[in-house]
Amino acid sequence: ASAAPAGAKVIGQILFEVDKTALNAEARSVIASAAAAMRKDTGLKVDISGFADQSGKADHNLDLAKRRAQAVRDALAAAGAPADRINLLKPAFVVGGATAEARRVDLLASR
Repeated sequence: ASAAPAGAKVIGQILFEVDKTALNAEARSVIASAAAAMRKDTGLKVDISGFADQSGKADHNLDLAKRRAQAVRDALAAAGAPADRINLLKPAFVVGGATAEARRVDLLASR
């Protein structure tokens, strides 16, 4: 796990329910689009960054953010994205309230 590269472009964002890692239909659509883009552009890599809000215990939330990112990684690979071009980044906290945006995974394009 590493930090997001400078200038990375968000190509997808997946929101999660409180304390859940399940991917809904909208998440699967975002993942399918990213996988298709990776198959089409052989130079495209995707960094996956999981986030957590600051409600509850910090260690649980960081683990949850990591598990969400892993679920997205696994679904991206299952959708046909080359696994060697998917990178998990270190989970991070979102400063602010316990909003859906805080409970997210970003897919970042890199080269």
